[in-house]
Amino acid sequence: MMEHLLLAAERLVDACERVGLQYALGDAMANTYWGIVRTTQDVDCLVHVPALRYQALVDELTRFGFMLRNESGEEEPLSVAALRAQEQRDKFFDVYFGGLRFQVFVPCVPLQTEIPR
Repeated sequence: MMEHLLLAAERLVDACERVGLQYALGDAMANTYWGIVRTTQDVDCLVHVPALRYQALVDELTRFGFMLRNESGEEEPLSVAALRAQEQRDKFFDVYFGGLRFQVFVPCVPLQTEIPR
């Protein structure tokens, strides 16, 4: 399970880097990196996504195999409209890779864009 989680996190990081986005992994993934091991079944990430970069991010995440889930739990292809709608409503969006959930938080308070530096 941990190998699958790490592979999936690497793919999210690769997608962000290919698009040129600032990002920061958080929660249990960050704790584990710093030596405080915690089990987890999802990945939390803060990503600064300028409006003009959403399509490039969707394209990269799709290329790596990420999907959305509808209210019934069925997988659906990613779309800019769906990600933006969830971001506007929740200040984050969920994407899935091989059954793993990624909560991608977007900066919503002043100075939060400084965290990924």
